[in-house]
Amino acid sequence: MPRKNANDMRRCTSGSAGLTFNCSVLAKTGILGSMSRPVRWMTAALLIESMLFAVVALSKLVLYIDCFGFTPKRLQSTWLVCVLLFGSACALYTHLTGKKSMRVWMIFGAVTLSLLCIW
Repeated sequence: MPRKNANDMRRCTSGSAGLTFNCSVLAKTGILGSMSRPVRWMTAALLIESMLFAVVALSKLVLYIDCFGFTPKRLQSTWLVCVLLFGSACALYTHLTGKKSMRVWMIFGAVTLSLLCIW
């Protein structure tokens, strides 16, 4: 079994850091109010990029679990990435259609966290 390496840990969390940064930028643009057409397209691109970051982080977590084994902390990290992926998808849906979907995301996060705590 290979030894754990600090570089592997940093590589595993790089997708989550990018996703968190993108969400903070989106929060700032949402606070500013109305957006012009180019800003709306760039915001949609940023949300899609956030979803790609989440997919990369999830694939790295799966690879890390496959190489080094399963632990409860890795399960929690996988849960967080899945919740952030779903949140990005809900935010993109809200951004494109104007229909509010963040309540669905919050319920999803609460229910899955409750199930995770039971496990």
